[in-house]
Amino acid sequence: MERVDIERTVMSGEIEIGVVILSNVEKPARFGRQVLMRSRRQLWVAPSHPLAQMDAPSLKDIAAHPYILITVDEGEQSALRYWSRKGLAPNIAFRTSSMEALRGLVAHGFGVTVLSDMVFRPWSLEGKRLEARPILDAVPHMDAGMLWRKGAQLSDPATALQQFLIHACGT
Repeated sequence: MERVDIERTVMSGEIEIGVVILSNVEKPARFGRQVLMRSRRQLWVAPSHPLAQMDAPSLKDIAAHPYILITVDEGEQSALRYWSRKGLAPNIAFRTSSMEALRGLVAHGFGVTVLSDMVFRPWSLEGKRLEARPILDAVPHMDAGMLWRKGAQLSDPATALQQFLIHACGT
């Protein structure tokens, strides 16, 4: 299900627990929630890219270069939100819903992106290298986790799942 559908069905009581990118939840105070994984966002670049020579480029530095924007899991809305908070916008050269296409474009030097460490891999399918660099500006982490209707008494199976996920993810 899409996040908005998960939120709606949790609020209606149709489902007890949803697993979502918590960073994207609208009005999070409506829910009980638990972060299961926090993943920092970093700049992804080809090793030969000029930004790869900087220890921690700023969003302003990044904005001067072609940007590859991922569109899945509300990636576009999430990215544009933290860019706009800095009064900046990425120089979007290409939008894609394919993580592999994004990795390939970045690895070949056609652009850069800012994404979570959770989905980082230092090579493309073509065997080209990618590097990740911290960003000088405070870019919010991506939080993945679960949510449930605030104040709801969870069933025994839902409680068991909730506790399992908390312990399995180490939070």
